[in-house]
Amino acid sequence: MKILSLLSGLWLQIFEQMPEEKPVVKAETERDKQRVKAAIQYMQEKYQEPLRLDDIAEAAYISRSELCRSFQRTINMTPMEFLMQYRIRQSTVLLKNRDLRILDIAEMTGFCSPSHFGSYFHRYMGCTPREYRHNERNEM
Repeated sequence: MKILSLLSGLWLQIFEQMPEEKPVVKAETERDKQRVKAAIQYMQEKYQEPLRLDDIAEAAYISRSELCRSFQRTINMTPMEFLMQYRIRQSTVLLKNRDLRILDIAEMTGFCSPSHFGSYFHRYMGCTPREYRHNERNEM
């Protein structure tokens, strides 16, 4: 997950450093950045709630298809991929609190069920939430 985030940021920096040959492309890039920024801000504020692509697009004042294109052009992932990665990042912080049950963390980070949470967590982190918590405790 960290690698994906870093790679997306690197691609964005490379894209920003490209010479301005076509003013239209630069204008689209700036507009895309503003749209993505608005969408990300909305997702970060509301990540604990069930979010639909339509909700995110509405927050950025664009259609869902344009939102997806803007995300692809800017950070090379879909809005929902970003949202899931953000939720997983937030859950890693919460997993350090041993008083919170994994079920509670799943709900607190916007996942509809513990199995859904576990599936996405494993996809992005390479281990289960329980294994992550255990490994974090052993590293302290």
